[in-house]
Amino acid sequence: MQIDFSNKNLYNEKYIKLINSKKRYNFLMWWSWSWKSVWESQNEIIKSFQTWNRCLCIRKTKESIKDSMFAELVWRIEEWNLWEFFEITKSPLYIKNKLSWSDFIFRWLDDVEKIKSVKWVNRIWIEEATEILKTDFDQLDLRLRGKNKNGFQIVCTFNPIDAEHWLNIDFWSKWENKDILLIHSTYLDNKWAWEEYHKVMERMKKDNPDFYKIYALWEWWILKGLIFENWKEVREVPKEAELLWYWMDFWFTNDPTTLVALYKYNWELYFDELLYQTNLTNSEIVNKCKNFWINKTIYADSSEPKSIEEIKRGWVKIEWAKKWPDSIRYWIDLLKWFKLNITSNSSNLLKEIRKYVWKEDRNGKSLNEPVWWFDHLLDAMRYVSVMTLTKNKLDIFIW
Repeated sequence: MQIDFSNKNLYNEKYIKLINSKKRYNFLMWWSWSWKSVWESQNEIIKSFQTWNRCLCIRKTKESIKDSMFAELVWRIEEWNLWEFFEITKSPLYIKNKLSWSDFIFRWLDDVEKIKSVKWVNRIWIEEATEILKTDFDQLDLRLRGKNKNGFQIVCTFNPIDAEHWLNIDFWSKWENKDILLIHSTYLDNKWAWEEYHKVMERMKKDNPDFYKIYALWEWWILKGLIFENWKEVREVPKEAELLWYWMDFWFTNDPTTLVALYKYNWELYFDELLYQTNLTNSEIVNKCKNFWINKTIYADSSEPKSIEEIKRGWVKIEWAKKWPDSIRYWIDLLKWFKLNITSNSSNLLKEIRKYVWKEDRNGKSLNEPVWWFDHLLDAMRYVSVMTLTKNKLDIFIW
């Protein structure tokens, strides 16, 4: 039985060459609202009907894979009305094409042994590839070996970050060759991008042209005027660390609800991202908190008193965070007192803090005001900081 995927209106024009690619290494460096994961999920669904393929879907952490890669593939199946051709399970995460017996296996890099046990893989999709190490990539590359009439392919989807990242040095800067396909796109190439998003990008272009080139366009970045440089990425929170508080920021449709834990240990602060998800109702937030065994106070956005009250009635200890004029600058100065550690699984917080810079005027002079484009988790961090790291409570941390 043949499924017709010939309708080109389904696809982004820049993406068509990925479907036809025979190259081993395929890199999709596309910015927000260019829908890189949508196009790659389309590619994998199409490939699943072309005789037998086994696709290993990889992300850095378990928490992110269900709501990203697995969800994208399921959405494409639903969008194209292909339910009858697929078997889908959520525990464990698994998708199989019943016509070709092609399947999708989902793994995360905080459990390397499980990846080693997967056999007969001829395709690998790595989502948010900038989150993984070069050694991780090399190990995955070794999984593609033996004989397979469909060939072997790795597809990496990612947003460009530091120009010194191994993806840029080892692949992107070498441009295309017989083994490498490079595709880049921006929100300008996405005919489905919302008009409101275009307006946001235009404001960014006006406020910070350099930042616009990095975030709205496709350039690898070397950011000027970074606000926080007193931080490092760590694999995990030390077992001896003391949990202090949590912080939360509320959103729903387009932006995520966030939850991060704050710890102290050996004169330093540790941050661990627990939640970063859109479309959560208050009752779902309550259930998430209970699953995380929240046993300390959560500080949250004071502009959402109704949400705070509803969550509190679900037996979650949550309080509103105080705001005052210039609290943003106060919070920045306060956190610069400490050494900050962010766990590796806090992928969204890491992205935000790496891109958190001072706004500049047209002459390149700092305006002593942050550019607020990547701030969902940083907003939440501010709430807990101004409530707990205040000068009259600083003795809690100076130990």
